Amino acid sequence: MRSLSIQVTAKPVYYKNLLFAHRLLGFLLFGPVAGYFAYELLPDHWDQWGLVISQPQLTVTWAVGLLLILIPANAYIARTTVNQAAYPQVRYQAWTPALFGLNALTWLLYLLGYEFLFRSLLFFPAIEVMGLWSAIGLNVGLYAIVHAPKGWREVFGAVPFGVLLCLASYETGSFWIAFIAHGSQALVNEFFSI
Repeated sequence: MRSLSIQVTAKPVYYKNLLFAHRLLGFLLFGPVAGYFAYELLPDHWDQWGLVISQPQLTVTWAVGLLLILIPANAYIARTTVNQAAYPQVRYQAWTPALFGLNALTWLLYLLGYEFLFRSLLFFPAIEVMGLWSAIGLNVGLYAIVHAPKGWREVFGAVPFGVLLCLASYETGSFWIAFIAHGSQALVNEFFSI
């Protein structure tokens, strides 16, 4: 009787404290620090940057629709060998509830700052200056570039996902829908990768 063993090489290994510190630093730089400078430079526009959920029913509709697509898609993708070569970023044989919770919390904080920067500070002001489709093109281009260190698959995936997040943010008038979608995508991917 043969035994089945799967060996995946080239798994990046991160020290959890360093990775968690990286995520917290990203949250601080992309969120409060960037927000402070944006507020100081353009205080008259602060209320136009999608910080408030002004259309709760539409936001819930978008959230439910996105989650119905993202959760099953990411559950499937997370189990692939290619995805498991990169995720989860913290490699442990035994995951405790505390480690799960800390991993999820740091992911969500990081993505809160990340989406605030991309879909609030960069996106809504760009719409005012260059129009919707040019702002989407600029935002998605930058979004794809920051995914380049993770390989061409993530860059390729960032383009349609970025367009979808921009459209959802525009339609709802808020960056929160992008955070909900990106956060759930990351957590589902992480959970099923583990």
